[in-house]
Amino acid sequence: MMDRNRKNSPEKVFKALLLLGLLIEIGICLLGFLLLAILIDAGFKYFGFTLCGIMCVYFICRNYFFVSASSVILGIKWRRNKFILLKNCIYISIIIILLMQKIIVIKIAAGLIINSDIVFMLIKGKWFLDYLLKLECYKIEKNI
Repeated sequence: MMDRNRKNSPEKVFKALLLLGLLIEIGICLLGFLLLAILIDAGFKYFGFTLCGIMCVYFICRNYFFVSASSVILGIKWRRNKFILLKNCIYISIIIILLMQKIIVIKIAAGLIINSDIVFMLIKGKWFLDYLLKLECYKIEKNI
């Protein structure tokens, strides 16, 4: 009986896995930006814009409409919640502000928002927006 309850209770995701997931998503983003720059530089401007649109859809809709690459690699499952879309929109907006903003004060403020979320995650074990919006993730149980 106790073994059954243990199987039904989700396994907690450790801080290291959350940070590794962040690094995987950053790597995907940087790879996409590199490919985007190469396509635009090579004269394939419309393919570059299409890739940019695909990247935005991926980063906004991940973990709600489909699982993200980091979730698949690390075996993390997110409880379906509409606030995931809001969180992803907030993060992509901050990243776009960081990339396009020329006023250094706004760039520093956006960078501090992202860094404060990382510090909060290291202290509490949850991302600030996940904590604020009550988003939960758990480790996928592997049946062998």
